[in-house]
Amino acid sequence: MAPSLEIPRSTLMHVSLACSSIEIRTVDAIINSQTACTLPLEILLLIRAYLLIEVTNHLIIRSASALQRYERSLRYLLCPDCIAYNQDVYGNDVWGWEQFSGACACFNPRNRSISSLILFRSLHSSIPTFSSPSLNPRKFADQHHWLEFYLSMKASRLIRNRPYHGSADGIDSRAIWDLVSSVLEGYGCQSVRTHRPYGGRNFTSVRRYESCLVIPREPLQLNVTEENSNNALQRVDRDLALSVEYTSHPAHHHDTSSINPPTRSNCPTWQSTPLIDQRYSTVSENDHDFGLSGIVYSLQSIVLAALSIPLSIVTVFLTIVCFYTRPGALRVL
Repeated sequence: MAPSLEIPRSTLMHVSLACSSIEIRTVDAIINSQTACTLPLEILLLIRAYLLIEVTNHLIIRSASALQRYERSLRYLLCPDCIAYNQDVYGNDVWGWEQFSGACACFNPRNRSISSLILFRSLHSSIPTFSSPSLNPRKFADQHHWLEFYLSMKASRLIRNRPYHGSADGIDSRAIWDLVSSVLEGYGCQSVRTHRPYGGRNFTSVRRYESCLVIPREPLQLNVTEENSNNALQRVDRDLALSVEYTSHPAHHHDTSSINPPTRSNCPTWQSTPLIDQRYSTVSENDHDFGLSGIVYSLQSIVLAALSIPLSIVTVFLTIVCFYTRPGALRVL
């Protein structure tokens, strides 16, 4: 069995987008520059690691805020009575309103609820992609489908290095996954995700689509050993900060006011896919043993340093005394 990393789809998409941001590209250019730099390479790599986490978290917060605005826009298509009906029947989640296919016919000039439609148009006047004529509640199956489309629009903007001014129909939701594949390819890895048709809303369980696997790229054809495959996954986990738990994923948190900063966790789950050997299922145990051995090594270093300093002082003192007193036992002549 070959090793694999189970990563949330949202994390993988946002991290790949962050790697293509101008901030990370600038740091990479400094690191790869042939000219001498005042900072050591280790410090630059550490700065890049922290910067990648911050940029990724910033992108996740923006995605969560954009999802909030989009869901609010969908609600603005309905009058208060229709909203209350859907909430009573299907719950508060707008993605679960099965009969919601467009704006209701309850708006009229005498109805004061028309202000909701005006507010909706004003909210999206600066975003042509989500303008009111193209807003269709049936366009996206769920939050994850919407997130892929939203991040694909940003990925297309980064790739073309200019704002996107086309229509929403001209954006392919697979663009973000092309960017993910490009980033993972640099580490000799690839992502494996479950494909599904986007023909309409999916009212079944969505949680099975939340994660995808990161595996070594074609290990059988390239005759990659188990150790090399393991090292490739550990490298992509370290360099892309995939072990960071981002608690503000758009598809999970709709209240951006309660967003917490990212923290390190065991978010990527090491699994085994039926390719080479089952022994890779013990990678997580080795990681814990490595952490414990690191603590023991640190304690040993402290104890040795505490003992070596007095011994060094005594040695220097005896050397000076012997040099000036010249005891007979140490005289050659």
